[in-house]
Amino acid sequence: MHSIGGLKKLYVANGAKISARLNEFKKLRGASDEKIFYELCYCVLTAHGSARAGRGAQEKLEKNRFWQAGNLGDCLDGVRYRNNKKVFLLNNRENIISDKLNLCEFLRGDGFMVRDKVAKDSRHFKGLGMKAASQFLRNIGVSNLAILDRHILKSLKDYGVIKEIPQSLTKRKYVEIEGAMQGFSKRIDVPMDALDILFWTERSGEEIGVAR
Repeated sequence: MHSIGGLKKLYVANGAKISARLNEFKKLRGASDEKIFYELCYCVLTAHGSARAGRGAQEKLEKNRFWQAGNLGDCLDGVRYRNNKKVFLLNNRENIISDKLNLCEFLRGDGFMVRDKVAKDSRHFKGLGMKAASQFLRNIGVSNLAILDRHILKSLKDYGVIKEIPQSLTKRKYVEIEGAMQGFSKRIDVPMDALDILFWTERSGEEIGVAR
């Protein structure tokens, strides 16, 4: 089992970097539909793949003005499952625009309730399950949601928060593990969002300020 004391020291040592990253996310609360849409694209592109490749593709989409009916071109090169994700992005853009969905308003409210709404809405948020919906909402400033990817699950096991990594994550199992992570967060006095960044950077090898 990994050292909780070492984890807390890491949090204290990197508190400023973590706060700066989380403040970047908070700036997207109340942002334009276009800004929120591109963060949605990033989370679709990152699912089951690389955060670096997803962010690179998202930046290309912005440069191509994809939101304003720009084409995809070679923006998704290097993205895992890019053919499926191309369908998801086109679907989401078309329906958000045609339905005149106000993303800022739609995503307002209790984070857990909004996540359920997003994860179920394949018309406007196709390609997002519980994990990617949690990441999307965290990236636009919603706090205290667990982003249970393989990195986080392995860390939760290493720190004794869960006994084993589940073969599959049903919604019920997701919420159960999220609750265990929230309990651990409170017990060691490290906020959920900071804990996610610490776990992810520890496992991915990325720098603290380059959190997904």
